[in-house]
Amino acid sequence: MADRWAKDIEAKQGLLGDSQIDDYLDNIGQRLAKVSQRPGLKYSFKAIKSFDRPGIAAFTVGGGRIYVLISFLRDVPSEAALAFTIGHEIGHNAGYHLPLQMQRRMFLDKIVSEVALLAGRIGESDWEKLVREYSDKASYLLLLEFSREDEKEADLLGVGNAFDAGWDPTAALLWTRTGSRTIMQVIDDLNKQHPSPEESYQYLSQEIKTLDKKKGLINTSQEFMQMKQRLKELSSFTRSK
Repeated sequence: MADRWAKDIEAKQGLLGDSQIDDYLDNIGQRLAKVSQRPGLKYSFKAIKSFDRPGIAAFTVGGGRIYVLISFLRDVPSEAALAFTIGHEIGHNAGYHLPLQMQRRMFLDKIVSEVALLAGRIGESDWEKLVREYSDKASYLLLLEFSREDEKEADLLGVGNAFDAGWDPTAALLWTRTGSRTIMQVIDDLNKQHPSPEESYQYLSQEIKTLDKKKGLINTSQEFMQMKQRLKELSSFTRSK
């Protein structure tokens, strides 16, 4: 199912398709994946042009497939904040949040009752069709709305993985106050699913206090600045066409 959603999202939203930026994202992502709770999962990291939900910085459709929005790459202030954001999406995969959310949706959206009503009146081939229709109904747009508990766990896994991979975890605190979480406050339906910036700041602050002291943590890098410059070049090229 993740394969189907990935193909659909790439076709509808459009990949950036720049090897320099994709290679950079993959390098960041694979470093984080190695220290994650599911290092054996095959991860991919791609820059995507747009998305249907305002305020989204990055997202996953499961199966290790993670997408980062170009708009976020333009705005993100540091590589450490980028690492935390990607680590958050890896956390959703490590926590098996998408399969769990699918189970929730099957019940909360009354899919089970729909199946129960039809089960006695349809044949085997129609049953298979119904399952396929459910797969479409439980689209990635719905499944992206993880529970508050899932979001909190992904935040904590993200900050821990970023630290273990060598990035400064305090960037996560800055991002909870100035980044995508703040933008999401104006989106009513998403705000119900995400911890508030104040909540995130509080529990991430407590988590960071438990981490060991480590020298040489990365805030930004030359590669990060090169990525930013490459985005500017691509933007200028697009405007000149």
